[in-house]
Amino acid sequence: MPEDLFRWVIAAAVVISALAFLVQAVLVLGLYRSFKEVQRRVSALTERAEPILNSALSLVDENRPKIAAITGEAAEITRMAKVEMIRISELVAEISDRTRMKVATVDAALDDAAGNLQNAASSVRYAVLRPLREISGILNGVRAALGAFVYGRQEPVDRATQDEEMFI
Repeated sequence: MPEDLFRWVIAAAVVISALAFLVQAVLVLGLYRSFKEVQRRVSALTERAEPILNSALSLVDENRPKIAAITGEAAEITRMAKVEMIRISELVAEISDRTRMKVATVDAALDDAAGNLQNAASSVRYAVLRPLREISGILNGVRAALGAFVYGRQEPVDRATQDEEMFI
C-alpha cells in the first residue's frame, strides 16, 4: 500500500475516533442532565415524604404498646377459644354416645314390647277361640243329636260346616 494512501486512512480513522469521542461526550452530558433532573425530583419528593414518614414512625412508636397488648389479648382469646372448642367437641361426642346408647335401649325395649304384645295377642286369641270352638262343637253335636231324635234325620254336612265357619 502506498504511503500516501496509508496516511489518509490513518487520518480518517483519527477523525472517526474523534467524532466517536464527541458523540460519547454529548451522551454523557445528556445522562448528567437527566440524573440532575431525577435528583431534583427525588429531593422534592423526599422533602414532602419526610414529614409523612416521621409522623408515621411517631404514630407507630406511640401505638407500639397498644399493638403489643392487642396482639397479646388476641393470642389469649385464640388460646381460650381453642380450649373451649376442645371441651365442646368432647361434650358433643359424649352426648352423641349417650344418645346412641339410649336409642339402642329404647329400640330394644320397643322390640321386646312388640314381641310381648304379639305373644299376648296370640295367647288371648287362643284362650278365647279355643273355648268358642269347643262350645260350637258341643252345640253342633247337641243340635245334631236333637235333630236325629226329634226328626229322625241328620243335617247335611254343608249346613254343619257353614255353622262352624260363623264362629271361626
